[in-house]
Amino acid sequence: NSCQQLATTLNLLPGISVLNTTHITNGTQIALPDLVPSCANAASYNLATATTDMCRVIVNASSSASSTNRIEAWLPDKWNGRFLATGNGGTGGCIDYGNLQNGASFGFATFGTNGGHDGQSGHDFFLNKPENINDFGYRAIHVEAETGKQVVEHYYGRKADYNYYSGCSTGGRQGFEEAILYPEDFDGILIGAVAVDWLRIVASKGLLARRLGWPDLASPSYVSAAQWAAIVTAQVALLDPLDGVKDGIIDNPTLHNFDPSMLACGIGVLNSSVCLSAAQVNTVREIYQPLANTSGHVVYPSFEVGVPTGVFSANTEVVNGTTIPRLKYGLVDDFWRGAVYNDTSFSVLNFTTKDMDFATNLN
Repeated sequence: NSCQQLATTLNLLPGISVLNTTHITNGTQIALPDLVPSCANAASYNLATATTDMCRVIVNASSSASSTNRIEAWLPDKWNGRFLATGNGGTGGCIDYGNLQNGASFGFATFGTNGGHDGQSGHDFFLNKPENINDFGYRAIHVEAETGKQVVEHYYGRKADYNYYSGCSTGGRQGFEEAILYPEDFDGILIGAVAVDWLRIVASKGLLARRLGWPDLASPSYVSAAQWAAIVTAQVALLDPLDGVKDGIIDNPTLHNFDPSMLACGIGVLNSSVCLSAAQVNTVREIYQPLANTSGHVVYPSFEVGVPTGVFSANTEVVNGTTIPRLKYGLVDDFWRGAVYNDTSFSVLNFTTKDMDFATNLN
């Protein structure tokens, strides 16, 4: 009854609109009919499984006069007295149900947010919506924290003993910004793979693709995805044993001055189908140089040897039997179209350092 009654209480709070309150028993499969395709987890698609007896709460919380955040809470019957907010990945837009399941199973009142928009790919959710961009940029976790604490207090009848946040990648960036901008929101923050320089992280993928000669697939300097797979395999084979343990891992890639000329045709390291021409050797050498801005200052580190290159080398698609240039790492196109330029005509095919600098200056 208290779970059902919670809706009435929360709807009285300013800026909060309740979408669902349901008590769910451990092991119940929860249908997620409103999950947008780009948020679907291949393993569970549109289902999540309750990991404890709990009250599931979904609300919309206003973040500005023109924006709302969807926030979902899993409130365990056997509460450990702690509050746990979780973050997003990529361009946000997806509640991470794995985090909800994990946190609730350990007794945390666990919260997730869509970061102010629905969807992990595309650009429409940012077009002409500056407040959605603000939510993604810095505000969504603060709204989650403020809203979540109210939900906890009204459901359990008291405040949490401790308030925590956990996130990785974009979620790591969100946690880092929380510590700087809203230090009173949490008692502890657990973050990993912190994407603090997010704009340059994303921009680097487009700029590395352009270094290949892409989108000119016929360029003599262009290095194909098949060649890149062979290059990385060769790097690991050549450099892995140097740390004394042959385990498929280059222990410290920064210690090695990798010379791509050893992969040139005629050397014998790579076979004739994937070996490098002189022009391609120069391309590979350029890939492993740091990124500089339009003023010539280094602003992002070089790509590491031995690391899979799909973020920039997966850059073609076959359409009606014809291979065309298309960067499969879609964040560059999506974010610069929707959030940076607010212009659907923008294309990563023409991406340059100027586009990176424009975004970082705008930020």
